[in-house]
Amino acid sequence: MRGRWDVSRQLAVRPGLPLPLEVDYDQFSEDVPANRILHTAIRALRSVNLSRGVELIRTELEMNFFETGLVPRGMPLPTVVITRLNEHLGPALMLARLILEAVSWTHREGVRRGGTFLLNMATVFESFVAERLRALLEPKGLRVTPQDRRWWLDTERVVALRPDVVVEAGVPTSVADTKYKVLNDGNGGPPSGDVYQMVAYALALDVRTAHLIYVSGDVVSQIIRIPSARVDVHVHAVSLAGGIDDLEAEMARLARAIAPPA
Repeated sequence: MRGRWDVSRQLAVRPGLPLPLEVDYDQFSEDVPANRILHTAIRALRSVNLSRGVELIRTELEMNFFETGLVPRGMPLPTVVITRLNEHLGPALMLARLILEAVSWTHREGVRRGGTFLLNMATVFESFVAERLRALLEPKGLRVTPQDRRWWLDTERVVALRPDVVVEAGVPTSVADTKYKVLNDGNGGPPSGDVYQMVAYALALDVRTAHLIYVSGDVVSQIIRIPSARVDVHVHAVSLAGGIDDLEAEMARLARAIAPPA
């Protein structure tokens, strides 16, 4: 027997008869949400000027999804729950969503068609800083939590907080927030609203140091002391100039500043 014997249906439809059996079969189809997302992303790359070798790979992949449908243009991407059975598709689905978000704007002039690739640099900078701090501080026994949603400013839990980075050694030791933005005042200091935000984070987490992390250019590295709150806000200007080694040196310097004293 192939499939699953449906005992309840057998008793209802054929009471007392052993044959034929009422059997259910799983219907396997390639046209599932995960494959539709992947197919749509592969097809969207038609608008991007790829190298010959990459375009050959893209074309071959598109042929493999011949029996899979597409996500209609303008419709939200379907939700795909990652399980043990499809976890191997996780990285590909992340890349597919990034591709579909990035190439959603196109431009055509004359006989040439250009595809854009857009990135939210604030999100990229925030994620990069958090991951590098995690890699540098966790070997020292510290826990680094990005986008930490556990904190509230008030006892009634009305005002929710979500720091970009929380560093803990059993208990919180410091909190940090990244800011990828252009400042126009020209005085080298952070906006007052950013400082107020960090003081609120520090008070909620009961720590004495908070860190504001900017891209260098508009802000000067400094320490802003707030004696009434007993909080020091450390302002960091991270340079993105230079190569990978230079950027890694910047992250190492930042990690040393954020780590609690030994």
